[in-house]
Amino acid sequence: MRRLRVAHVAESAGWAGGEVYLWELARALDRKRFELAVIAPEAGPLLARLEAIGVPVTVVSLGGPLVSPSPLRDLTRRLRALRPDIVQSHGARTNFYARLACWLAGVPHHVSTIHNSLWDYPVSAPRRGFRNSRSNSAGGRSSSAKRNCSRRAYQRRRSPPAEVARAVNLASRLR
Repeated sequence: MRRLRVAHVAESAGWAGGEVYLWELARALDRKRFELAVIAPEAGPLLARLEAIGVPVTVVSLGGPLVSPSPLRDLTRRLRALRPDIVQSHGARTNFYARLACWLAGVPHHVSTIHNSLWDYPVSAPRRGFRNSRSNSAGGRSSSAKRNCSRRAYQRRRSPPAEVARAVNLASRLR
């Protein structure tokens, strides 16, 4: 049986809740059933820890202005090369780029995990409109570890309730 290819797109490579979650998940996944890869926007402690346990990691810069073509192009290329069955992205900027890149790369399943919201960033009205229309039409599901982010997804993005779920953040219990 073929292993399920899972790619995570991390918002940072530091060492905090989301990064601990990814590391714990990587340690716990059955390597006979899952092939895991992690994409992060920079080098850091998370990548070193993942490499130490045999998880392939890649750096794809997602910096610069929001709605910039180069991060989208680079992430799309990386996802095409990995050919994942599912991508889970973490964080507002990462979710935006990953949702579009998954759509462009033909990734069949994408889950956005909301740790913070794009509404927390200073984004001009035209870019915000583009972001809403493109990322919503690209499809996928969203999950949030924070109640206020779930509420904002309903109110501001006009996401249907069936597309947004709130999950309890267990990373602090795993440490």
